[in-house]
Amino acid sequence: MLERCEFLSVRGPLSKAHLQSWGFQKEIHVIGDPAIWCALPQVSTKLQRKRIGINLGPSKGYIFGQDEKRILEFGARLLQRLDQEGWTITLFPTTVADAEYLQQAASDAGISACMHKAYLSRNKTLKAMEQQDVFIGEKLHSVVLANCAYTPAIMLEYRTKCRDYMLLTGQESLTFRTDRLDLDEIYQALIALYGDISSHQRHVYNQMQGSKIRLAEAAKQVYAVCAE
Repeated sequence: MLERCEFLSVRGPLSKAHLQSWGFQKEIHVIGDPAIWCALPQVSTKLQRKRIGINLGPSKGYIFGQDEKRILEFGARLLQRLDQEGWTITLFPTTVADAEYLQQAASDAGISACMHKAYLSRNKTLKAMEQQDVFIGEKLHSVVLANCAYTPAIMLEYRTKCRDYMLLTGQESLTFRTDRLDLDEIYQALIALYGDISSHQRHVYNQMQGSKIRLAEAAKQVYAVCAE
């Protein structure tokens, strides 16, 4: 079926490599995740008040390690550590199931945390993301939207698509598989990220804007194919 396509695009380099390993011969365009189109036009400087956004959520066990109970336990320990270290925590669900999962993690941690409830609103979510200094997310598009608001983020890689995005945007050092999570390692990565926010913001801005150009060019090519 793909061999019959006039135009084929994928999210990132891993997707392209997989298709090529299966013997696909036609040109494959790496254009990035379409949600990058939501990236804000400019960077808002962080105030560095130790504000952090957190996303966790269930995926019917289709994750690295296949153990969502373990991820929930990790999430509770992470929230507890952040609370003890003086972080202001906002929980960012992407679905109703995420909200319940995050609430359970907070309850297990014995802490109270603000829940961003307007997750179906792109603009409200981007505004809330922009107010965070840093972000840690499991669901792919929680991290994409954090980056769209130029908030540096750590990815809890539950499926290969997460690494595909992080490789595309030159952030592979900030992705950690869900079957290999180490709280101390991730917290140290967070502290390093927080200590160099402006540099990471510039990097993310350049990546987002470059991807928006690729998305626009891909759209033109698709329109051209459809017009033939």
